Amino acid sequence: MNLTKRPIGIAGGGRIGQSLGRLLYQAGWPVVAVASRTARHAAAAAEFIGYGVRPVGYAELPGWCSRLIIAVPDDALVTVACLLHQSGWEDGIVIHTSGVNGTEVLDCLAAEGSSVAALHPLQTVPSPEKGQTSLVGCQYVLTGDGEAAQWAKEIVQVLHGRLLELPNESRRLYHAAAVLICNDLVVLLEAGLRLLNEAGVERETATKAFRSLAEQSVSNVLSMKRSEALTGPVSRGDVGTIEAHLDALRERSGTDLSQIETIYRVLGLYAVRLAEEQGLSETRVRALTTLLESERQPER
Repeated sequence: MNLTKRPIGIAGGGRIGQSLGRLLYQAGWPVVAVASRTARHAAAAAEFIGYGVRPVGYAELPGWCSRLIIAVPDDALVTVACLLHQSGWEDGIVIHTSGVNGTEVLDCLAAEGSSVAALHPLQTVPSPEKGQTSLVGCQYVLTGDGEAAQWAKEIVQVLHGRLLELPNESRRLYHAAAVLICNDLVVLLEAGLRLLNEAGVERETATKAFRSLAEQSVSNVLSMKRSEALTGPVSRGDVGTIEAHLDALRERSGTDLSQIETIYRVLGLYAVRLAEEQGLSETRVRALTTLLESERQPER
């Protein structure tokens, strides 16, 4: 069944909703309405998506479309789905874009005959404008079946994306992995840059100096076998070097960098596990583990 002629609504005027809405609109699909948390946000989203797209309230969407993409924050999904249900939505096709949630958050709509699915773009979208390129050709993760899954696959195809299908029960672990690889990598790099700034290196200089190191490290992880990409003092079992790092971090415990010591310790303990897989001696593993787990206070 070709679903491409049935009118489409977007519930959510944020970055993902605007990006997907505009991409589908530009592909010739009938995106007719967008709803957001305020009339002003809805109007701005409609203007971005394309000429003729109407800004509406969530409760108005059932009157405008029979296919719907819900692109709202994770915690708002059930609320929006229930509002649509109360507003008369039935027998439609609904896809949400959350990574952590499966189809269960749309149960109130499925109970009234709607076909539902979850389609998460495995990509970072810092702005609607950036989404116009980053959402094309990226990985999409699908959960669901029936007409909603078929429509999701058509979306991925028109956006030249790659498809990975997962069951409901796998989505939480999948999304936790995505957060580690994307969001927490940003946190880790930012922490490193702030330490460099504390050491007296200006951010622009630090970024230029460490860019190659960061890019090569990511490349190594993605191209080498498990744990083989790990280098540095933990992989060598250099207890004295790790102790020196911890001493330097403790000296700054009164600054806004104090949490970086905790990050260093937690990641260091996992690095010890990887180093053990590489063949680090049991003696070195115990010494590093004891050091990283210690909570010594700086001497006064």
